[in-house]
Amino acid sequence: MRSYKPLSALILTLLTTSVASFGPTLPSPLSPQFSTLKLRKPLVVFSTKAKPATALAVLRGGAVPPAKPAPGSKIAAFASRNFFVLGLLTSLTVAYICPTFFNNASPLNPSVVLSYFGVPLIFLLSSLTLPSSALSKSLLNPSALKLNALLQTTSLLLIPLFTLFLTPVFKNVFNLPQPVILGLQLLSSLPTTVNMCIALTSAAGGDTPLSITNAVIGNLLGVLITPLWFSYFSSLSNINNLGMANVSVLKTLKSLSKKVLLPMFVGQMLRQNPPIKSLADRRSKEGKRIQECILLSIVLNSFSNAFTPSSTAANLSLNLIAKLMFITSTLHLLYFSLTMYLFPKLNYSRSSTVASSFVISHKTLAFGLPLIKTVFGSSLDLGYFIAPIMIVHPLQLFLGGFLKGRLKKWIDEE
Repeated sequence: MRSYKPLSALILTLLTTSVASFGPTLPSPLSPQFSTLKLRKPLVVFSTKAKPATALAVLRGGAVPPAKPAPGSKIAAFASRNFFVLGLLTSLTVAYICPTFFNNASPLNPSVVLSYFGVPLIFLLSSLTLPSSALSKSLLNPSALKLNALLQTTSLLLIPLFTLFLTPVFKNVFNLPQPVILGLQLLSSLPTTVNMCIALTSAAGGDTPLSITNAVIGNLLGVLITPLWFSYFSSLSNINNLGMANVSVLKTLKSLSKKVLLPMFVGQMLRQNPPIKSLADRRSKEGKRIQECILLSIVLNSFSNAFTPSSTAANLSLNLIAKLMFITSTLHLLYFSLTMYLFPKLNYSRSSTVASSFVISHKTLAFGLPLIKTVFGSSLDLGYFIAPIMIVHPLQLFLGGFLKGRLKKWIDEE
């Protein structure tokens, strides 16, 4: 009669191997009988990697049940993801409720602190995490030179010409007074922002070297080109006693060197030290968060100055403020949207497109406000000249902060 011992022994061995994969190894009293069996590898292999915490996996011992989330963890995660937008809303609320807390007349003296410490710190942190090769590439690469020329031509030539073309619309459709129209023309001829443009580009994952290069080049060119536009626009207006004065080119260059070029140079020198470079790269997220906090402080200061009862913006009629907010925000979004639409068609990368959009659409308050005050310091209409830049500055910050999350997602999808 045929013996079935070997077959039954094989079945028992397979059962023992399968049970062992689900828990502790079970001793087999028949093991001596199977010493002659040669199994090269298990027929069933179970991964030792962590499995998803499903009910079946937990029962099998292949995964650990997830810990119960801490109370408020979802709220904290939402606040972390939307830190800048929530900060903008908070800054707007605080500035409206208590404008004297953080305006230029505040005991905290925010304008001086932000100007001499906050803005340079933004450039220092940006430079610390910026590879030297990327910065030199944005300056010396032939294709980058063409893009730089395109951005500066658009910002300092095409936009002022387009604003001049819109002058009849400002006058006949919106019924704006002539001093306010001149203020919009002066705004159009200003170079791009420096700290805001770079910080928003970095936060959105854009081409930071391109943004830094054009912010610096634009403000250097603005020292020479913008006063020429001021003189031309003033000659077209019918305003008497403009009180125009000469611009101190040397003073502007000195300020730009101290607040932008020197921190950038120091950051690049520190980056040559391997431990500092490693620390800066590891803590880049914390560095960006610090830059965002400084930007939010600038927003709070700008809104506080605008909401102060004695300010020009506060003394303008609500109707005029509403018109200026509509015109400046519409033009800002128009320039931004056109750049976002056209540049990918010109075969520029998404990161370069985002950086270019910020460069083209932004106009600087830090450079423009002192320049307008210097040129038209004795004019009785000075408040109307600076009203557009005072209104557009927080608007472009708010819109940029609102869009940066969507732009980062768009770049990551490339």
